[in-house]
Amino acid sequence: MEDIGSGARADQKGADGTELRAGSSEREMPAASLADEDYGFVERQLALVGDRDPLDILHRSPGEAAALFGRARPDFLTRPWAPSKRWSPLDILAHMSLTEWVFGYRTRAVLCDPEPVLPPVAQEHWADRCGGQIGSAADHLQDFAALRRANLRTWSTLTPNELERTGWHSVLERSLSLDFLLRLLAGHDLNHLNQLHQGLPPRNQ
Repeated sequence: MEDIGSGARADQKGADGTELRAGSSEREMPAASLADEDYGFVERQLALVGDRDPLDILHRSPGEAAALFGRARPDFLTRPWAPSKRWSPLDILAHMSLTEWVFGYRTRAVLCDPEPVLPPVAQEHWADRCGGQIGSAADHLQDFAALRRANLRTWSTLTPNELERTGWHSVLERSLSLDFLLRLLAGHDLNHLNQLHQGLPPRNQ
């Protein structure tokens, strides 16, 4: 849910916007609009997606997360995923599930509301109150998979014109298209799955 508008940081500074005119698509802006240091995270996450179909990534992520947790040593679930990092693999998984709520709402707001406004999220506060400390890995895997299935039912029906629909981020003061949001979420998945690969060694290691 990483939002630069929240002023919060976790393992990576978060945001979900580029410099856009109101009602425009990010595809209309030059690549240089992503060059500012504050938006380096956008380029990194979109680069993970590259030319791949974001829906394919979004389909695969819950199964990959389940496989990683299924093979992992239990004592690593609640350790920081890497030295000097705050979040554990369980925290990351809970964050991915919470992010699914946020992007599901944003999708429906952009798709259905006449003048959609996308509120920011204070991700550290969400994580501290509604994160990995509430429930087991199995609980969060189930939540993530169920929410992703529900969102994919909507995402898979989006037409090219609908993918260009935009919503206004109330803090960033930028318009974000559905196409951009899906690509950013796919990159968000890949980023956190990479962290889980690092933080969850198999039982035989």
